[in-house]
Amino acid sequence: MKEIPPDLQNVEDFLDELRSICGLTPDIDIVSRKKNTDFIEKIGLSKEEINDIIFKKLKSEHCVKGPQPEADPKFDDGVVYVFKYSHEEYTIYIKLKIYVKAYARTAICLSFHEDS
Repeated sequence: MKEIPPDLQNVEDFLDELRSICGLTPDIDIVSRKKNTDFIEKIGLSKEEINDIIFKKLKSEHCVKGPQPEADPKFDDGVVYVFKYSHEEYTIYIKLKIYVKAYARTAICLSFHEDS
């Protein structure tokens, strides 16, 4: 298990880095899991609306877990935070990860589905 980089140990710093990585027109890939895609289709969120939630509306007070290292050895090491965000009548479980790929930090959304 790798150490959490000092600049990602605070949720505010993690969110700032996430926004920095994804640029001026923020867009993040969401892992294509059935649970994620079914939920997104069920509530009819567009990619733009998802990005708006992650990059503009998600705050440190929504954080429920993290920082934690990637637990699955099949995946690249990285820093993971879990958030719960209320949208309409749903509580959305959002798991975000920052990791290094080809010598540069990148970000991915591992989970975006209804909290269970």
